[in-house]
Amino acid sequence: MADDRWRMGFHITPRSGMIAPPLSITQDKGQYHLFYQWITAQSSVDDHHQLHLSSPNLIYWHYEDENIEGKTQSPAPTSLTQSAAHLIHPDKQAAALSFAKGPALAEMREADHGFDFSEPFGSTDEKGRFIALALMNDLNAPYSTAPSGLDWTNCLTIPRELTRNDKGKLLQYPVTELEALRMHTNRIDPLTGSLFPAHRADIIFSNIESTSDVEIDLDEGCKVIFTNGILSLQFTDMRIGAGRNTCEATIGMLHDLRLLIDCSSIEIFANKGEVALSSRWFPRSESFLARCHVNCEKSTAWTMDDVLYLTYE
Repeated sequence: MADDRWRMGFHITPRSGMIAPPLSITQDKGQYHLFYQWITAQSSVDDHHQLHLSSPNLIYWHYEDENIEGKTQSPAPTSLTQSAAHLIHPDKQAAALSFAKGPALAEMREADHGFDFSEPFGSTDEKGRFIALALMNDLNAPYSTAPSGLDWTNCLTIPRELTRNDKGKLLQYPVTELEALRMHTNRIDPLTGSLFPAHRADIIFSNIESTSDVEIDLDEGCKVIFTNGILSLQFTDMRIGAGRNTCEATIGMLHDLRLLIDCSSIEIFANKGEVALSSRWFPRSESFLARCHVNCEKSTAWTMDDVLYLTYE
């Protein structure tokens, strides 16, 4: 798995084949449990198996089991599949299901304006946080999530904590546990950029000048642009975008920006998670070049660890 240049380092992907809905996550006695439907590379789209992963911390995932004998048709998507619901204490089940089916996940879908975001799911953990993920795919899109040569398709977003600001607006932001995957601080100049050794990075621009435009060029084939109140992700190299062109979100002012990049995924969070743009991409270069023009008070970047290869060992 680690030798595949587009294989994720910290996003959940299948060993082969395809991740499909329904999807669910819950927590029991400190352990997170993730369930998803898996279509093998040799199966038809109607032939699903259920996979179960567990994690103590939402970043290191362990393969638990696979329902190969009992092949099942995919039920209607919910936040908790029947097999996962028994892991939640009875007095928490109703609240978790109610919140997940309520406005939170619908708002999450509306607030992510990227190319690849669908089927959000989540539940309340033992700390009282609502943790949500989604499928990084648009099943009806004309572009590809598996360029020629890949034997797997689809992945999940990173886990996000859903909260609300003082105006009641939904925020979705990477869980703090992901910060444990930060390795080396990579100096990034907001007006020149930086070169990273691999396509795994966490980049944050804080206190952006309110009247300035922003342009970040990634590998000279993908741009993150903010101008006239619109934040956009634009692919200028169609090979890198695999058919994607431009997606955008109207946000008014841009105060801060976070780019979380993992081999073949980009997740962009603006204004502490008021808006997100999630997308797959397929860079060609070995190293990762980010050229920047961002007038901001502070810019910080880190390389990120590769831990997914441990999941299926």
